[in-house]
Amino acid sequence: MAASVFDSPLYAKLFPSGDTGRLFTDSAAIRAMLLVEGALAKVQGKLGVIPDESGAAIHRASLEITVDPGAIAASTGQKGVCVPGLVAAFRKEMEAPEHSAFAHWGATSQDIIDTALML
Repeated sequence: MAASVFDSPLYAKLFPSGDTGRLFTDSAAIRAMLLVEGALAKVQGKLGVIPDESGAAIHRASLEITVDPGAIAASTGQKGVCVPGLVAAFRKEMEAPEHSAFAHWGATSQDIIDTALML
């Protein structure tokens, strides 16, 4: 038995490869999750759930910051889900604790993952 469906002769062809495969990379998944975090913060800011300035800063940062999948691998292995490590890395990269504290406000890891998968 293969360790991954991507290594499996039986199942590998069920999953995208080539140009489409780039949509399913770890980097693409992280980018989608950051877009969700940014959109969430922007709306929360406009609605007064978090400070509007923080929502705008988080949204802008979500478009500019990249997080290396390898940098959150240990956290993902420990927690069984990638979002806590991603949020921690994103907050650190923002270098604006007065705004980054509001990133992921009121969201669950599952909210972020499910929404990102739809992107």
